[in-house]
Amino acid sequence: MFKLILLSFVCLHLMQVYAGQNDWYPTNAYSILQQCKEEHKLPEAVIDDIDHGRIEDSPTFRQLVLCASKGFNVYTSENGYNADRLAYALYRIGMNRTCRRQLVGQCVTKYKDIKPEDEMVFHIIKCILEKEVSPEVVEKDGPPSEWKGCDINA
Repeated sequence: MFKLILLSFVCLHLMQVYAGQNDWYPTNAYSILQQCKEEHKLPEAVIDDIDHGRIEDSPTFRQLVLCASKGFNVYTSENGYNADRLAYALYRIGMNRTCRRQLVGQCVTKYKDIKPEDEMVFHIIKCILEKEVSPEVVEKDGPPSEWKGCDINA
């Protein structure tokens, strides 16, 4: 009987592993991002600045980031950010070309207690993007375009 229970447990665990490493990540992530962009429209100049690593604080940008974070299952108001999931989600949408979970974790830890939550998410995202292009990171790991891989089980 014990062997049967143990075998069942092992099979269940294997099914979870092979079912999909990142099954928490939405299959319609692009649609979620587009919907958030529609709900929280940013001026073209702001989008261009973001594309070049310059982020300025604004209520609209904060709400856009909060909307996408919740939609991508990387943030809840109750638990805050899951740093591994955040790194993976940013990697998938092209905003964290590095997928450096440790870097993302440092930013989440540093700013996780800021209130209100939209201000917190702004500071975390700004921190990640600033660190991604910092001279220390580029010198150590090369430019972001050369960093590969982002598989997680979060």
